[in-house]
Amino acid sequence: MNRKVWSLCRSIGTLILTLSLFLPALNAHAQKDDDDKPEKTGKLTDSKKPKSQRWQVSWAVDAEAKRMSAKPKFTTIAHLLKFKRPADMPGTGAMPERYKTHRIKPVEVTVWSIEGTVVNVAAEHDGDYRLIVADKNGEQVTCILPDPALVPKAGRFSNRINAARAVVVKKFKPTFEPRDVKVPVQLTGLGYFGRFNSDANKSPEGFQLHPVFSVKFPAR
Repeated sequence: MNRKVWSLCRSIGTLILTLSLFLPALNAHAQKDDDDKPEKTGKLTDSKKPKSQRWQVSWAVDAEAKRMSAKPKFTTIAHLLKFKRPADMPGTGAMPERYKTHRIKPVEVTVWSIEGTVVNVAAEHDGDYRLIVADKNGEQVTCILPDPALVPKAGRFSNRINAARAVVVKKFKPTFEPRDVKVPVQLTGLGYFGRFNSDANKSPEGFQLHPVFSVKFPAR
């Protein structure tokens, strides 16, 4: 074997040895990257688990949501803000078991429809979109569109929530930075008592429309 052939064979051998040493590490790194990616199957990931103790109610995947009437009842924001949460339902801390999977009647088993003006919009880190809607007198109600992709099972209204979220994305392109806007809206959603939060929930009783499954922007 002449010197040129021998040199070429030695170079090829060196390359094969080098690849054999580094390929396992590259494969492991690629596998780690795949493992770190969120699942797209609708299952909950570690970073996207529900933070609310009433998540079944807030996503409308509870048993009572399957049975109630879906016919909307038209009302005003001022009327919604008059609803009182049960005296034994805390606004912070541990939630009694009966409220984790059961709705408060009649407020939370009614589909409410309102008209008003979206005055603030934001995306939340748990996957929700938040709209704050005001009436002509400045009364405000918080309206939440959760992400159905994060729910471990499909709910009765999941398709409608997805459709409403698509409308909101097209109109506002929500970001984590809350943004003031002024857009007339017709909105429909379920009544829900959430936690007390002066920024994310303007109701003194913690009332929200949650989830929202219809958002329409009337022509001006």
